Amino acid sequence: MHRYRNIAAATSVALLGYSAPGAAALGGDAASVEGDRVALRAIRSMRALPACDVLELALASGTTVRQYVSKGTVFAVSWRGAYKPDLKQLLGPHFDTLAAHVARMPLAGHTQVHLDTTTLVVHAGGHMRALGGIAYLPGALPPGFDIEQLQ
Repeated sequence: MHRYRNIAAATSVALLGYSAPGAAALGGDAASVEGDRVALRAIRSMRALPACDVLELALASGTTVRQYVSKGTVFAVSWRGAYKPDLKQLLGPHFDTLAAHVARMPLAGHTQVHLDTTTLVVHAGGHMRALGGIAYLPGALPPGFDIEQLQ
């Protein structure tokens, strides 16, 4: 039984892309995006949407991370690419909630993660070389923001 629990834990950690702790991003202030850029060794660009700013990080791996900022707070993060970014870095204190959810998932079906709570929503999945996901804080969404804009 312990053997299966260890396998499940290892699979969960691999799915989430565990690494050392970093600056908080999701729920953090806009300044945390710079910490993410440095930690992820990325190139940053920005564009404005009517309800928020989108800070885009282009990682050397080819993965793109977008952090959505409104009123100085990162309320959403999305990623897409061949490799999963450091989710512990991007989700900050919310990573533990996601890790606990994944640890409770059955071994089969680890290609898709769906976590919907009143405080955190995460949808992630894909297949080899085509991974993506979104994470957002429902209570922090700016007025008029459509979650379909998360890409």
